[in-house]
Formats: sequence, C-alpha cells, structure tokens
Amino acid sequence: AAAVSIDGTLLVVPGSSLVGDPPVPRAVPQATRVTASCAPSQPERLATPAALLTCGIAAEEVGRLNVQAAKLRLQASATLGVIERQLTAAYFQAVQRLEQLEIDKDWFDTQVLYYTETVATLVLEGKVYTTQVANLAQARRDRAEMELKHVRRMQALEARKLGLHMARDETRGLYDKSIERLALQSAVLSRKQAEGAVSAGVHHACAVDGADRARCWGLNDAGQATPPKGARFRAVSCGDHFTCGILANGNSAPHSGERAAGGDGEALCWGAASFDKTRPPDTRARYRDLSAGASHVCAIKVPKGEAVSVAHAGALACWGDNRDHQATPPKGEDYVMVSAGFAHT
Repeated sequence: AAAVSIDGTLLVVPGSSLVGDPPVPRAVPQATRVTASCAPSQPERLATPAALLTCGIAAEEVGRLNVQAAKLRLQASATLGVIERQLTAAYFQAVQRLEQLEIDKDWFDTQVLYYTETVATLVLEGKVYTTQVANLAQARRDRAEMELKHVRRMQALEARKLGLHMARDETRGLYDKSIERLALQSAVLSRKQAEGAVSAGVHHACAVDGADRARCWGLNDAGQATPPKGARFRAVSCGDHFTCGILANGNSAPHSGERAAGGDGEALCWGAASFDKTRPPDTRARYRDLSAGASHVCAIKVPKGEAVSVAHAGALACWGDNRDHQATPPKGEDYVMVSAGFAHT
C-alpha cells in the first residue's frame, strides 16, 4: 500500500511490499495536493476529510464548494431577512388592529348608548320614537358588523403570520440540507482526490504528484508503469498490466503517437490493450471518477456543460473485458462513486 506524503511525494506504508522501489522523492514547487502539515510518519492522519483539507488535497474544487456554500448562506440570510421583516410588520399590524378595535368599540358603544338614552327620554315624554328605535337598531348592527370584520381580519392576519413562520422554517430547513449536501460532496471529493492520487495494481503502482504528473514504478512489461510524457492528471487507477487516469488542465503533449493529450476530465489509458481496456469508447467524454479492475474500467461521466467536479452525479461508462457483465452498468442510474473489482463493479 502507499499514501501521499508532504509536498506531493510518495510514502510506502511500513509492512507493505511493492514490486520495485518508488521513485526518489523530489521537491515539487507550488505543490497543491498536500502540504508540510501532513507528517509522513503518520499517514493515518490522511484518513478524515478534515485532515485531507488541512493537507491541501482538492483545495481548488473544495474551494468552489465553499464558495457555493457562502452563496447559499447569503441567499438564505437575505430570504430569512425578508421573512423576518414581514413577520415583524404582521405583528405590528396585529397590535394596531387591536388598538383600533378598542377605539371602534368605544365609538360604537357611545352611539348605542346615545340612541338608547334618546329612546328612553322619548318614552318618558310620551313622544313618537320610531325613528330613534330604528337608529338604535342600526347602531347595534353596525357595532356587531365591526366586530365581525375585526375577527375576519385578525384570522387572515394570523394565517399570514403562520404562513411566514412556516416559510421561515422551510427556508432554514432547505439551507441546512443544502449545507449538509455540500459538506458531504466536499468530504467525498477530498477522499476521492486522495484515493485517486495513488493506486496499486497487480504488479505496479502509480501516483499523481503535486504537479499533477503521473509517476509509476514496479513491473513494466506492457508499459503500464510508463505514463505518457507531459500529461497531467487529476487521478490514476491501476489494473492488471494497464493504467488509466483522468486528465487535468494544461495538457498539450501527444501520447503513443495517436493524438495530443486530451482536455480536462478526459480519460487516458496505457499498458496492455487486451479487451480494448486502454481504449475508452468515447475519446472526448469527460469523467469525474474512474476505477480500473483486472481487465475493465468504469468511470462516471460529467454532464455536458458542467465542470469536472464531485458536485455533479453522472452516468456510468465502462469498457474492456465484459465476460461477466462487469462492464455493463445498469441503465438510467446516476452515480457519485465507482469501484471496479477483479471481474465486477
């Protein structure tokens, strides 16, 4: 087994056995995968996402996720601010309506009392009071209607307050879920970048250094330990007598006399070509994760128009030996991680 140590160099875990020796560690200027904060004598410190981030692994893409999280935080803060202001206004409106109710009740009670006293006076004087009785009845109806309108308005206001409370809780819930999803994506990305930076095959091993160059050692009878010169990789995966990798930005050198090394996210394989395992079926497809089995490869495609990032799930593409259907993934599914075994995936 092997692990990445400081400055993008390699570390053989004590007790492991490799065919051949790893390359002599070289200082890599401006290494981006790991930093000196990761002690080479303690490779287990690379086991957690937090440690991987501390070591600088996948810093660029994790940084994008952090930016996305910051945007979500701002959006949630702005939305919650609007809802809180609306809630405050609704509560003030409720207080104002209660105050207005008391004012209206006093006014209508005064009207009812006035017409009541007027009718009583006319009765004592023996005068006709038909009109005054009608006025009294109307005043009482007006007061009852006023109270009914108030009840209806308060019911509508309470419903609005309840809706705002629910919207606030829903916004907070969506924000929490989004942050949780981004944190998971960040952790998965960190682990996959670390795992993709070093891979052991049957008789050889390869790793990606701090300058995104593939470095291999061990058995090389089929060229499996001779990566294309000048190619830069995001990750590599070693199989049986062959190696595949996901290209990074900045590729321009040709490989195997076929064509120039592809763009960011494209797959590139070398070594034994049996079962066409070193020939990806779609040479211009982009991938965000890749795993080599004994004689087959499976990789997760990046959706068209999207960046090469763990933030996007994708369809699974496989090539190579398919005698046990290991290179025939289920249709209609999207994947976030993939691992190829000897004759299964």
